[in-house]
Amino acid sequence: IDEGETPREALRRELLEEIGCDNVEVLGEYPEWISYDFSKVSRGKTYPFDGQTQKYFLVRLKEDAEINLDAYHIPEFKEYDFVCYEDLLKKVTYFKRPVYRRVIDYFIKEGLI
Repeated sequence: IDEGETPREALRRELLEEIGCDNVEVLGEYPEWISYDFSKVSRGKTYPFDGQTQKYFLVRLKEDAEINLDAYHIPEFKEYDFVCYEDLLKKVTYFKRPVYRRVIDYFIKEGLI
């Protein structure tokens, strides 16, 4: 989060940077910040950082939303896929799975998924 930015403002900025679109409806927010460590393999790419602390939101793209992974000069992603939440963990790198499971379980418990 940039200085002076709220988590929701950061969400919109990150969406624009990563998928070129912030045309979403925010359905929910995980109540806590969650930290995780990067895998030892990826730490070389993320030096000097060992992990991240993140805030998670559940969002839905609006009907007229258009994803553009090339919106910024250095794309963060090459491709994207829409999957049901049951299949999401199969697509996520192993060290993020416990965090994603925790967040998904919370949104299910809250009736948002």
